[in-house]
Amino acid sequence: MNRWDATHYDGLFPYELRDTPALAYLALAGIVTGISLFVAAIIFWVAYVNRDAKRRGMNSAVWTLLVIVLLPAWTFVGFLIYFLMREPLPYPCPQCGKSVGARFNFCPNCKCNLHPSCPNCKREVVETDKFCPYCAQELGTATGGELVQKTS
Repeated sequence: MNRWDATHYDGLFPYELRDTPALAYLALAGIVTGISLFVAAIIFWVAYVNRDAKRRGMNSAVWTLLVIVLLPAWTFVGFLIYFLMREPLPYPCPQCGKSVGARFNFCPNCKCNLHPSCPNCKREVVETDKFCPYCAQELGTATGGELVQKTS
């Protein structure tokens, strides 16, 4: 047994592993691997917040900085705040195909009504509905995003 290892690493390994250096080094390698995986996961989560904020049209620098600043003291509170506050994903306009925010009522490019409503009860309906599911009003065809009431 190497005398230098025994005198200088007394506090590094538990007493049970001092006689078997191979197991002691395997335990140390496992600890280093675990810490490395934890740090890598945090790096990937921060990168995910950055990319996801860009994809949703949010300020990615502010959200990434918020997550990084809150990371040392509060661990995952920054991630939790981001996931609770993030914007919904934008989607293409059914009429012109341009990207519109999920909370928009009209397309800013072509003025298409993104949430058509029944002309009688004013509740939201799907463009393919023939009758209003709330008041049974007969619905017409969509013209420019608006539903026209059929007259008999």
